Amino acid sequence: MALILLRMACSPRAAICADVAWAPEARTTTETESGRLGFSPLLPCGTGRGFVVASVFVDVLPGTPAQRRISFIVERNGERAYVLSETRTPITSTQIPQGTRRLKVLAGQVVAEGFVGASGSGGEMAYLRWRTDGVTYELDATVGRALEEADVRQVAKALMLRGAALDR
Repeated sequence: MALILLRMACSPRAAICADVAWAPEARTTTETESGRLGFSPLLPCGTGRGFVVASVFVDVLPGTPAQRRISFIVERNGERAYVLSETRTPITSTQIPQGTRRLKVLAGQVVAEGFVGASGSGGEMAYLRWRTDGVTYELDATVGRALEEADVRQVAKALMLRGAALDR
């Protein structure tokens, strides 16, 4: 298994996404909340320099039973780059907002689907969602100075590959 992962990481088609720095409070919140989730959270990564997990929050999604969701707010050079949210709750909405274009990323057997379009604040946003091993992942990225659309695709693919390697 390690050889396969090494080969994937070294191939020219591999999605490269490095571990990122953490604000101390974000790391503490992650360590405290991880045991309450019912799964091991997939930790964020970044393409290039300047990425930091600035904060982490946990909320509870309604349902029977109610499920916890952890969200990592990742900044790059002081600007919001993306939010990675994870929960056991299945999120099934498939609507693509009017005026956006579809976005799809494949990583092995995992498919992330979403959209790219105007955010309402003058910029663009990219949204991707995938589900693996009973966990729903959502990546909500600001497209602009911190990340380009190609970076969003690369981060999503790398996260999907990392998630496939996690021992659930």
